[in-house]
Amino acid sequence: MFQGTKHYWLLAVIAVLLIGVLGCENLLEDALNVEVDMNEPLFNGTYNEPVTQVNVASNLTVSNSSAKVAKASGFGSANFTVDDTRKLLFALDFGSVTIEAEILNESATVETITFYFSTEPSLSDPVTGGASLIFSEDLAAGSNSIDESLTDGVNGLNQTDAVVVSNFKDFFSANQGQGTYTVYAVIADGADNVTVTSFILDIGAVFIQTESFTSDSLEKYASENAQLDGGYIDGSVMVNGSAVTTFKIYLGDTGGLYPPANHVVASKEGIAAGATYIMAEANKSDYMVNQSYLDETLTALSNGSVSSVEANLYISSEAAVNVTLISSVRGTLTLGN
Repeated sequence: MFQGTKHYWLLAVIAVLLIGVLGCENLLEDALNVEVDMNEPLFNGTYNEPVTQVNVASNLTVSNSSAKVAKASGFGSANFTVDDTRKLLFALDFGSVTIEAEILNESATVETITFYFSTEPSLSDPVTGGASLIFSEDLAAGSNSIDESLTDGVNGLNQTDAVVVSNFKDFFSANQGQGTYTVYAVIADGADNVTVTSFILDIGAVFIQTESFTSDSLEKYASENAQLDGGYIDGSVMVNGSAVTTFKIYLGDTGGLYPPANHVVASKEGIAAGATYIMAEANKSDYMVNQSYLDETLTALSNGSVSSVEANLYISSEAAVNVTLISSVRGTLTLGN
């Protein structure tokens, strides 16, 4: 009986010791893991940007009389510049792009004009030579005006707005930042001269600002086992301008190109003129697009997996951009050793 009692007492002592050891380990782990309220400034300032237009062509005459020998169709070409293709691509995605054109059809019948874009200025035939078709339009005899919004859902060209937008995006996404491009205007064989008096892309106003987080800028949050949870962007967006405004914040290095859609972390469309939009933890589901991506990216920066992370702010408006933005990155960062 006594031997059995000693045995049970020994087991009890061992159990108490194990519980004590495990408890100490948990206490030690808790002591080594520190939770920090992250509050890092992001974009702060008043940002202004005028409306932008791309002058594609003016007084461009398309004549078959000098083209029939070499080609089945007549065409004319002109070079044009795009100062920042990122603005055009953003406007196509989230802003308002309008095609404005004046075209004179000297034929007595309806003729079709087709516009192609290319990075090659000297194609012998844009139809078969690799140029990208953007859109076409049937022209009545005499003067024709085109005023086509690509975001209003009303299709006034031979292709739907969605197709024209897709054609623009495909071309400029594949040929970003080249500066100079060529437009080819093509008419059918046998048509009389067609003159493109003007061809303008009105892309509204797009403001772009880039900031970088570096391992040095987040040094106070640095830890080998750092982990950001519940990350979000807080602050306010005040629209001082006269038109509805959209903003988006992208995270991730772009190399100067337009950011991919999966880089968006915060977004709010349709903020009214004169309004102030508040960003806070309580309403973050209304504007935070990808919290997990924000957490993963800044965690990688804090634990040293990457040395820098780029943040890009895009603001668009049909009228001039005039926005005051105050923002910072918030979240709970667990620092472990």
